Amino acid sequence: MITEKNTTKKYLYYLLSIIGISFILYYLEIGCIIRYITNIPCPFCGISRAIFSSLNLNFSAALYYHPLFFIFPFYIIFLLRYIIEKKNFNITILLSTLYILVYLLRIYLSNIP
Repeated sequence: MITEKNTTKKYLYYLLSIIGISFILYYLEIGCIIRYITNIPCPFCGISRAIFSSLNLNFSAALYYHPLFFIFPFYIIFLLRYIIEKKNFNITILLSTLYILVYLLRIYLSNIP
């Protein structure tokens, strides 16, 4: 049986891994690995730049890079919770759909930096 302590450690491990990979890709100026390899942006293109801009209190730039940057941490938490514990399916699907809709709108407007 998975204890709550083990589950918390898994969440923290996955979250720190994602953050670490993001920092590495950002500082190597690769950015989005999918865009780097295929030259096609993904639904999350601009999230890292948006988060770094918001940490520098430049919220207008953060919104420009990705308008849903502020819900990204919650999305990751719900996604991990669904993958590990099979909980929060509806919220995960809702947030995924929101990201896909914004992605399609950004492609239609050609507004993916």
